[in-house]
Amino acid sequence: MSEREVEFVQYDVPPLRSGTYTVRVEQTVNQAAPNHFPITRQFAVAGERFALDPADVAAVFPPDLANGEYSGALPHVVLTHPTLPWERTSVAGDTAAPWLAVLLFDDADVPEQRTRTAADLIRLDEPITVRGSRATGLGRLPSGTLSYPGINPLDYGERPDQECTTIDLSADLFSRVAPSARDLPYLAHIRRSDTLDVEDTAAAIVDRALVLGNRVPQDDARAHAMLVSLEHLGPLLPADDGTKSAAFGDARAIRLTVLRAWSFTATTMGETFLGLLEQLNAPPEDRARRVSALRLPYREGAAPRPAAVAAAMAAQADGTLDAGGARVLVDNAIGMGYVALGEHLRFAGETVSWYRGPLTPFRVATGVRAPISCPDEANRYNPQTGMFDVSYAAAWQLGQLLALQSSEYAIALYNWRRRIRTARAIAEEQALIGRLLGDALPSVTRRREEHLLAAGDPDEPPRLVTDWLAALRLLNGVPFNYLVADEQMLPPESLRAFHVDRSWLVALLDGACSIGRASTGEQRLDLLAAPVALDRSIAAARGLRPNPRPASNHVNANNEMTGFLLRSQVVSGWSSLGVCGYEDAEMTVEVPKLRMARLSGDVLLCLFDGTVAAVAIHEPPEQLHCGVEGRPGHFTTTLRDVTGRTPGRQLRDPQTRGWATAPVPARADLRTLRVAAAADTVREALNDRFRQGIRTFTSAELALELVKGVVRVEFADV
Repeated sequence: MSEREVEFVQYDVPPLRSGTYTVRVEQTVNQAAPNHFPITRQFAVAGERFALDPADVAAVFPPDLANGEYSGALPHVVLTHPTLPWERTSVAGDTAAPWLAVLLFDDADVPEQRTRTAADLIRLDEPITVRGSRATGLGRLPSGTLSYPGINPLDYGERPDQECTTIDLSADLFSRVAPSARDLPYLAHIRRSDTLDVEDTAAAIVDRALVLGNRVPQDDARAHAMLVSLEHLGPLLPADDGTKSAAFGDARAIRLTVLRAWSFTATTMGETFLGLLEQLNAPPEDRARRVSALRLPYREGAAPRPAAVAAAMAAQADGTLDAGGARVLVDNAIGMGYVALGEHLRFAGETVSWYRGPLTPFRVATGVRAPISCPDEANRYNPQTGMFDVSYAAAWQLGQLLALQSSEYAIALYNWRRRIRTARAIAEEQALIGRLLGDALPSVTRRREEHLLAAGDPDEPPRLVTDWLAALRLLNGVPFNYLVADEQMLPPESLRAFHVDRSWLVALLDGACSIGRASTGEQRLDLLAAPVALDRSIAAARGLRPNPRPASNHVNANNEMTGFLLRSQVVSGWSSLGVCGYEDAEMTVEVPKLRMARLSGDVLLCLFDGTVAAVAIHEPPEQLHCGVEGRPGHFTTTLRDVTGRTPGRQLRDPQTRGWATAPVPARADLRTLRVAAAADTVREALNDRFRQGIRTFTSAELALELVKGVVRVEFADV
């Protein structure tokens, strides 16, 4: 597949589903009896049944506790293992039918979730057995309630007292909301997409399984979605129109295991992907301007004018600075990204010093050279105010502490330094012997010189050192409070653009190179060694991202780094955001990403290899939701090309020239879709009106027809 495309796949049935298997091997030889030798072995394929590991669920949609414009949306679960929905059987003989389903309930009919055990899923007083174990017990499922047939005996590794989350549904409610046996194969598929625009990951292509719901939420009301198991429940599934199955008999209820549950509200409050991003950086009630730079907000709501700053600085120089001028200078420092922090002095005193992290609101000229002997050398002092700027000293000290924390890096750095010292000592000795002996240079010293040459350039730092420094250059391991010194700099629902201060990085990396620098000789050695390591780390940083975008025509000759921090519900609600940066406002030249990482549940950091003028944020391909348009009772979906030259492109009606649509039928409640009937209707419309020639219409094709377009929000002049 090409980049930025999404491929829809019907299913990925594992070679062996969960269960117990028997292997029998027989051999007959040409000899007198005994000449027939059979052997039988059993093995089990263990799979999830009563619970899912949290890591198995990549995301849910709509996000948990979200309020947004989800009218017509089908809730879904994104699973990290692409085979998971098909590892067990729901409808006998149908390999495409998943054993998982998403059921949607309203507040009025949501069932209570209760923690029970596996024994509570087995008929009352039925003896329980476990394959390969002596564990036993008695079933506790009440009479008149059905659950999973064939669950007893339990599989290898399972226990009668194994806990699970369950719900009890009346037979009528289950029949109203559950998919039919014909619907079920259309409600799970796989999406295959690249990882070029998402968070750093080693996989170039990822497959994610999606399990879709079959019911749309009610507007302006809380909806409750539950991922449940339908293992072996095919006979109990309702008819296409929601009619209760005759297999229920006299039973009044059914008990299901719940593997994931969440809730959301379909409203018109704008808390969608688009709505949240459009409201980023909204100004507080007492301010009229949006802020997009990473700095504290001004106290007066406006930046100080350059003329006022120049006048205040002149007054400070001649000792006539008043309170108004001091405020101008403070506001100017805030505009430059500084924060005033309390500092405990070395001799038990306390003061206030300026601090600015590596993420600055403008490009900062490089003013720090390595090596630095100690953090005090990196401090900046203003004698007119008596205040220190401790930014670079803090960076140097942090780099040293992080280096000491990594024993692997520290040992590699020490061995490299020792190799440099040894090579230079031998080189000086060889030169001295050469001057004294000339042509009579002993062969042993010649061999030693040849051995040194064969060992390579001692000044070249080891790969481990350059890679560790490269990761540090990309701010890996730097505590968040060093990046954002005050929470007001990155309030909720904000995007803050920044330049990376190269001087701060020089101080940080030099601090990491300073361990073992205990003498003036080591200081002189690092005058040559440290800059080499810092230079090598620049190139190494460009190769650290596990799945970089192919080379473009972008050039970053000055080794500038820019980026943004995003703090929003978008980060927590959409687990795999896509981000692209461009060097021009027209978005024609893309800037490669160096790092994209989630720093917390709602904070995303993105670093670019160059100066970015515009940023585009788009929904993750595997989380594009499916849904219907229109109102209950009159649902439709916009048709897309399936077999033509442009798969996925929306089709226009040849008569009206508007977007072509097809009806999506629903059950009597007008909200639960008749999914199989919708698949037939869509396929017929594509074949009859657009000559698509579709013979087999699977969950992949239906998902393509129901999927809503990618939302992409662009930010210019960042």
